[in-house]
Amino acid sequence: MTTLVRSGKYTGTLGTPSKVVHAGHSFGSFLSNSLITTTRALSDAAILIGLTCGAASPTFFEAWGLRIPLD
Repeated sequence: MTTLVRSGKYTGTLGTPSKVVHAGHSFGSFLSNSLITTTRALSDAAILIGLTCGAASPTFFEAWGLRIPLD
């Protein structure tokens, strides 16, 4: 999703963003932190409130089995 936003696919008349900031609260904070930990180039900054779990072990993140459909 971040890659698509960066390319301008979902930003409409706003155009292509120059920076992307991931924000999360509680479990969203954990997911954002895990994403940034495993794929650092996706985010220019982060706003994390609540649960962050430190450096978010990629193994723990993968254990959730979360998948994003490609279609």
